[in-house]
Amino acid sequence: MIRIRIAAVEIRNCGPWLGAWRLEIPDAPIAVLCRPNEQGKSTLLAAVPAVFWGEGSPAKNWFAADQEYAAAVEFERELHDPSGRLLSKSSYRAVRHFETDRVSLAELRDGAWQTV
Repeated sequence: MIRIRIAAVEIRNCGPWLGAWRLEIPDAPIAVLCRPNEQGKSTLLAAVPAVFWGEGSPAKNWFAADQEYAAAVEFERELHDPSGRLLSKSSYRAVRHFETDRVSLAELRDGAWQTV
């Protein structure tokens, strides 16, 4: 069995998020993000499928005309045997630059991200 867990989401100049922002998601059954209306919760969620599939890219922040417009998702992949015992665990980082539609993938090896 393979288990995939999103560990963090980063966005740069997407929607109301001006600059670089990172949300680390705890390894818990439920994670709750609370913010007032129009503060970027939906933009943050929309960034996840936009990074992986390029659809539904969030709007660029109006005040970031000449700045980077991208998002990244860090995720963990765990391989378990039928009894549930962990066989291997790998961490990955997918980044999409929305203006060029360029995607990169890196794996965490020896404490540093290495391009795959």
